[in-house]
Amino acid sequence: MANNERTLQQVKLPKIVQDALKDYAKANNLTLNDSYDAIFEWFLKYRSLKTTFFYFACPMEGDYKSMWPSVNRVEKIKSLAKKDKTQVNRVVFTAIVLFLQEHRKL
Repeated sequence: MANNERTLQQVKLPKIVQDALKDYAKANNLTLNDSYDAIFEWFLKYRSLKTTFFYFACPMEGDYKSMWPSVNRVEKIKSLAKKDKTQVNRVVFTAIVLFLQEHRKL
């Protein structure tokens, strides 16, 4: 697959997180898809610095949101989930929340 190919991922996000994602993308002149790529890349580096890590559970409330991150990053997220013995959606949700907190959007 080419580096610019994207793949569908869905994760349940509360409205406050959805709004923060939109704010981040707008403030940085990015599409949401490019924002997800930035989030996953940041999280993979962040996670590599930790020896022990706990993931957030996806919320019960919220809507499932479709995202189209790059195939390459999704494969890395899936590999991390397998290594950490957790679900991919937990890795995705945790990455989004921690990134937005780090960038003062949550």
